[in-house]
Amino acid sequence: MIIDGHVHIGKTEKSERYFTFESYREFAEHNIIGGAVVMPNISNKIKTYDLNYDLLEGASKYKNSKFKYFPFILIDPFEKIICQQIKRYSKDIYGLKYHPSINQVEISHKELQPFIQKAKIYQIPILVHCGRNSFSDIKYVIEACKQNPDVNFIAAHLGGNATDLIEQAILKISVNKNLNNLYLDTSAVKLPWLIELAVEKLGFDKIIFGSDEPYADLRIAKYCVELCNIDRRGAILSKNISKLLKVESDENTNIKSKSNKQI
Repeated sequence: MIIDGHVHIGKTEKSERYFTFESYREFAEHNIIGGAVVMPNISNKIKTYDLNYDLLEGASKYKNSKFKYFPFILIDPFEKIICQQIKRYSKDIYGLKYHPSINQVEISHKELQPFIQKAKIYQIPILVHCGRNSFSDIKYVIEACKQNPDVNFIAAHLGGNATDLIEQAILKISVNKNLNNLYLDTSAVKLPWLIELAVEKLGFDKIIFGSDEPYADLRIAKYCVELCNIDRRGAILSKNISKLLKVESDENTNIKSKSNKQI
């Protein structure tokens, strides 16, 4: 089963394009996707706690569905009540999502420690947006990994969200050899050679497939991985994220290599 490791669900003020649980399922299954890590679309009008509640309620309707949803709820340093939400819905939450540039607080800041401790208690990963905003720099994710070796972190967008930043992020991570708790997702990445570089420098077991729908295109994201000249493509498409989610996976997928051999 291929799992899309980075999907936003719900309406947003940022774009007219958005997905409901049902519309994403239909779109994903058409593209041979069997499950997705989902998180709310951040809103200027709705509190993060309420966005999380709506996400969990929507995902609950698909618990017995063949298509699998894995909710990651948003954390906000200014809404500490979300810590109580994590505890209350711990059985339904598969991970946490943090967007430093929106909250203007880096992931390694002390204000995020209550949430990181909850991730440690419930053994769930934290997905962190990375990009050009200074608060979203990969160096803070690296710091958080070092400060919290028992918590798994996923740096979104290959740690940079832009070609130059991705190259820099891969280099910074590669010189820190003991970051066993740091992973990178491929969301919004459109250049196969960047994924190849990440695999070469960090190992195939540290890279997770993701699309960043609706802000990027699932079809392009999947094709980008297909074009890569790498081994163990199935691990990137399913096994690595399944390990973090603690769900069963099958590394054999329907994705084919350039020689048309199933991998």
